[in-house]
Amino acid sequence: ASNQAFAMLALSDQYAAASTDAMRAQFLAAGEALLVIHNPAGVNLGLFLVALAGLIASVVMLRSCVFGRPTAIFGVLANGLALAYYVALPLVPSIAFLFPAASAPFRLLWYILIAWRLFQLGRGAPEV
Repeated sequence: ASNQAFAMLALSDQYAAASTDAMRAQFLAAGEALLVIHNPAGVNLGLFLVALAGLIASVVMLRSCVFGRPTAIFGVLANGLALAYYVALPLVPSIAFLFPAASAPFRLLWYILIAWRLFQLGRGAPEV
C-alpha cells in the first residue's frame, strides 16, 4: 500500500517546473493515470457496505440473546459512527474524518466481544 498523495505532490512539482507544453501534458497524463489506478470510489463503497452490514448485524444482535446487549451496543456505535462519515462528508467535510476515528475504539471492542462470545459458544457455553 502506498499513499498516492506523495506521488501526486511529486508530479505537481514536476508539472510546475516543466518548460514545455509536451512535458506538462506528460505529467498531467501521469497524474490522471495515478488517480484512475487508485480510484477511491470502490474503496469507499466497500467500506460503506461493510459498515451497513455491521449495523444490520448489530441490530439483529440487540434482538437476540446470543451475544448480549453490550456487544450489540458497541456494534451499533462503531458502525453508526462509520456510516455517519458518509453523511458528514458532503455536509461538513472538514470534520468528517472524526467519525471513522471515533468509531475505531468501539469497533475494536465489538470485535473482541464477538470473538470472546464465539469462543464461548464453541466450547458449548449456553446462550446468555
